Amino acid sequence: METMSPITKYFLEPILKKSPISLETLNQGLLVCFAAYVIKKKQISEHDSYFRKNVQTNTEIYIRDLIYDVIHPNVPKELREAVDVITAENKYCDITEMTEFLLNNKLNIEDCQKIANDLAVHYYPMVITESITTPAPINELCLSILNPINGSFYDGVAGLCSTCIAAGRYAKERNGELFIYAQEKLEILCAVSTIRAYINEIEFSQILSGDVFTNPRFKNDFGEGLMRFDYSIMFPPLGSSWSNLEQTIVNDSYDRFKFSYALPKSNSEWLFIEHQAASLTDTGRGIIAVSTGTLYNSSYSWIRRHVIEEGYIECIITLPSKILSYTTMPLSLIVINKAKRNSAITMIQAEGLFSKNNSTRVVDQLDKQVMNKIVSIYNGTCMDQQIGRVINEQELLQNDCILLPSRYISSSSIESELGRVFVDLSKVTNWPVLKNISDKIYRGMNVSKTAEECPDGKYRIINYADIQDGNIILENLKTYHINADVSKYVVQPGDVLVSCKGVTIKTCVVPDGIHNILLSINFVGIRLNKEKCDPYYLKYCLDSPVGQAFLKGRQVGTSIITLKNKDFEEFPISLVPITEQKRYIAEFEKTNRYICNEIEQLHRHLIHEKWQFYQHLGLGEIITRIGEDYQDESN
Repeated sequence: METMSPITKYFLEPILKKSPISLETLNQGLLVCFAAYVIKKKQISEHDSYFRKNVQTNTEIYIRDLIYDVIHPNVPKELREAVDVITAENKYCDITEMTEFLLNNKLNIEDCQKIANDLAVHYYPMVITESITTPAPINELCLSILNPINGSFYDGVAGLCSTCIAAGRYAKERNGELFIYAQEKLEILCAVSTIRAYINEIEFSQILSGDVFTNPRFKNDFGEGLMRFDYSIMFPPLGSSWSNLEQTIVNDSYDRFKFSYALPKSNSEWLFIEHQAASLTDTGRGIIAVSTGTLYNSSYSWIRRHVIEEGYIECIITLPSKILSYTTMPLSLIVINKAKRNSAITMIQAEGLFSKNNSTRVVDQLDKQVMNKIVSIYNGTCMDQQIGRVINEQELLQNDCILLPSRYISSSSIESELGRVFVDLSKVTNWPVLKNISDKIYRGMNVSKTAEECPDGKYRIINYADIQDGNIILENLKTYHINADVSKYVVQPGDVLVSCKGVTIKTCVVPDGIHNILLSINFVGIRLNKEKCDPYYLKYCLDSPVGQAFLKGRQVGTSIITLKNKDFEEFPISLVPITEQKRYIAEFEKTNRYICNEIEQLHRHLIHEKWQFYQHLGLGEIITRIGEDYQDESN
């Protein structure tokens, strides 16, 4: 969230000392701020005596009377209706302190704007969970892409209208005339937004209440179809269900939801995408925010194929997780261009532009430099292969219509044992893939469904925690009784195991001498053609920066990060003759053992020297050393 201005803190301080923030307090504050704005803007004189005379009455209708008495007669009807909605929420009002603040501190127009905006950004979301507000840097990025200066602008899930107000300001600063149309499901938020837009001097705005799925409020001149707009930005609720709206959606009278008959009812994001596309003119452009699951989940692969073929998706931008205050999920922006006539899509993996510094909020890192980089890639003036690529329809279809930029960006930055490195995966496209040198690639079993843990069970099962530092900790394996055919899950010596769930990718090679050990669902097993590839050679390739970059680029999911079997089948591997593989491995492991032994000796020597140092300090009689690892080297 943006930093709160000092004037707002000063305004709310006496109220917050007495009680927690409430909807009534916020509404009262907004109305007092509104009154101050009108008085200042209309230069109404001698208002102090009026306020002082009436502020003590403390009647239920006091706020409305106060506002109506100071509002200029030509104020739009919508504004008066918004005041009615807000005062209806406050049946027992006491705004003595707030009005005294208004009298004692002659608020200027800028102060009124700051207070109104701070209430919307910081406090309304605290008491109305549906009142989502989009951070200013994200709004700025979207506006920089669309550049809406003249024409019509639409937000169908406006919340507190932060995006609409930002759009109005953007156009005004560029001497444009942008007509703002906003719809929001909650009437109280529409009322708050109407007053807030007025205080922010967004002149050409219309904000109506209603659910865009069941009651889209903006119709064309004939009232039979949707009104269509030049620009649109929407931040719909991520992952919300539409099961209670099924009949209305399927039988939509505006023919918006062509694919609803087969969409999962658990997520409405594709419905919002279809609504936005239907709400744009034939040359209109829009941006809509979605969760990453919408871009890769197999349940939506067929609808992704359709929209790729329709060709109106122009660009997809992935931003980091935690960039929105109300979710830890990564955020993706879909840029829609109705005038576009081809199926190629620009993919921008913007996460690499953000710092890994945890002390700085993620959204604060979306600064001018990062925005300019994203916009330049979108415009095609700077195509940085480490961040963005234009992907043609054929490549999209070959990748199951997955629309995640991480699937296609050829270069990526990755932390490795070599430090932070850039990996250019565009150079591995002609390498052999793993499925061509493997006898079997198999996923482990779901233990919870078929296995019962017991001490005298026949089978032991490898779980995620059982692989440490590239080795299976055999003594930690639990035993199970299993009443099913498990032959396809039995591991064999030489199988390469790779974790397919979780951020950290673990690998190991199954050692000789094991039997009746099964693989759990957390892993994929790879049984190689050992005439073509040595298991340890594959393990080193998987652990390398190239292997990690490839696999991490294929990972999908938010709460559970996963890899599919196909991701391993398509894993590129630089093959050298098998004799050279074995020779390279033997030479490296010999050198590695020698260096590790030297490091161990140096470590023991350092401990000895530190012990001697403590002796000189007179601490030796106080410290008792325990364990053979700490025996004095002189012994």
